[in-house]
Amino acid sequence: MGHFIKIGLIGVLCIWGLAEAHVSMTYPPAREFSLDFLNTFWCKQPCGMPSGRYRTSLLAGSTFNATWHLGYAHQGGYRLELFDRQENKLLDLTPNEHNGFYRGRMTAQWHLVDLPQNLTCHDCTIRLLRQVPEFSPDFQFLSCSDVDIVDGHQYTETCSGHGYSSGGRCSCYSRYWGEKCQYEDECDTDADCNYRGKCIYLGGTALPRKQCFCSPTHFGTHCSKANPSSVPTSPHTLDLTKHVRVKLSDKMTMFFKVLIGSTAHQDQIEFLIQMNGTSFAGLGWRPSNLGPICKSWPFYPDALLPSAGSGSSHHSISKRSSTFTITKSVDHSETHPDDSSTLISSQRHNDERVFYRTEPQVSTSVHTSVPSRSKVVTASDIRHSQQGTYKPRRTKPRTTTTTPPPPPPPVHHSAGEQDQANFVPSEWAAKDAFTPMDCSDMVIGAARGSYHRIRDAYTRGRHSPKVDSEWGGRDDLTAAAGWERDGVTTLIFRRRLVSSDGPDHPINGEMLVIWARGQQPGEYVKDSTHHLEPNNPIISDFYTLDEYKYHGLGDQRGLLYIDFSAVRKEYASGAFS
Repeated sequence: MGHFIKIGLIGVLCIWGLAEAHVSMTYPPAREFSLDFLNTFWCKQPCGMPSGRYRTSLLAGSTFNATWHLGYAHQGGYRLELFDRQENKLLDLTPNEHNGFYRGRMTAQWHLVDLPQNLTCHDCTIRLLRQVPEFSPDFQFLSCSDVDIVDGHQYTETCSGHGYSSGGRCSCYSRYWGEKCQYEDECDTDADCNYRGKCIYLGGTALPRKQCFCSPTHFGTHCSKANPSSVPTSPHTLDLTKHVRVKLSDKMTMFFKVLIGSTAHQDQIEFLIQMNGTSFAGLGWRPSNLGPICKSWPFYPDALLPSAGSGSSHHSISKRSSTFTITKSVDHSETHPDDSSTLISSQRHNDERVFYRTEPQVSTSVHTSVPSRSKVVTASDIRHSQQGTYKPRRTKPRTTTTTPPPPPPPVHHSAGEQDQANFVPSEWAAKDAFTPMDCSDMVIGAARGSYHRIRDAYTRGRHSPKVDSEWGGRDDLTAAAGWERDGVTTLIFRRRLVSSDGPDHPINGEMLVIWARGQQPGEYVKDSTHHLEPNNPIISDFYTLDEYKYHGLGDQRGLLYIDFSAVRKEYASGAFS
């Protein structure tokens, strides 16, 4: 079916995804950037983000429904607090129980708040704290919303700017909903998908509830872009004989090939994911020599340079053995690419070409298909080598009394343009250890039948990835398609190897590649410290199909290193023709 890569590192590393609550306010809306991994251990207090340009107006003495996104439901409670304009705490907005936290359902994502009748507050802040006691007794996720609490003489119902008020009630414009028209869906009907896709209601709790899933011929936001005719649109048009094949896990396989253009700037790469399952899949990458200063972007425009922080201590965490072998033979053991029973299978290989990097501090077990060429690091080796290397350390909380200037617009720089080893990180950069998910250019997708939804995204840290437009960038995919068949999801996308967009990394040289497979109803990756309800690790309806929530533990995610420059040379030389 394709050219086989023998991976030196696939599987599970315990250095990323350790805490997975993923909490951010949805009403009042969180400060920009609304990252859902801000917390009390590693982020600047009290909010992890500077005060924004937009505030939500609330009526003194009224009751409103505070809501938040929850990507994983840990044990513990939550607390809503009100801060003044100097970010000093005024009062709690939730009942004081269990050491100041309110214990509702662990899957709770809303709380009715009664504002005091005589309380007004200009340029104030509502902060949500969410406990994660199984991670650490003092660890809490946080999210802040900027608000004005005004009396009836000053209050005007704006319906969040997404509707109009009539008779004391809001009537919402198309795609907006909620009592205050505060939530936005991607579509209301198929017309919002340009009649080139379907508007599908996911039925879960994550936003947006309704999303455009595109037909095989189109892709992108609202299915506005046409696919090239060369893009496969069904299993019957799929030809993987010129792709490199990488087995990521027993449930997920990656294929890729380089499409050589007339100039280097026209070169593209096509990725294809085949996954046993019907939830979402994600694939990400970053330069292997990118250092932790990158977490200061976009507050520091130059922070995404691959030389950033090179030589710093992050190498002991992020670099691992990456031996892999490209094999130029066709896999004859598989009969059809969409057959789930043969999706993961043994390989026949010869005529090997080796591109690898190993580091001696990681113990390896050696398996020789070609003597001295192929070294394989098992998942158990990695877990054993990393025991005790990652402990959360609490930083001293800091409170700011001034509002920093807004972040500069994203700027992209090429590799080696400037040495950043001596840069001081932004005060808004998280201070946790540098993990594989940090500063990753990502693509996330899902499929329903013959329809797909595939997006270009970026993640600064271990928060849920956000589409490039939310970082000031754009969707740079040049093609995308996908489908589900017999319980197997296939996702395809293309992108230029060189990209000038801020949230994108050029795919060049050695790259750290990460991947994840979404959990779905009826599926649970067991871990004794993670429960959705006390003593009951049952997913119930917290996960719905294709909803972007935490992907899960075990072999739901992993990483590897690939030298894409070496791979491109092989394709340019005609080795895979």
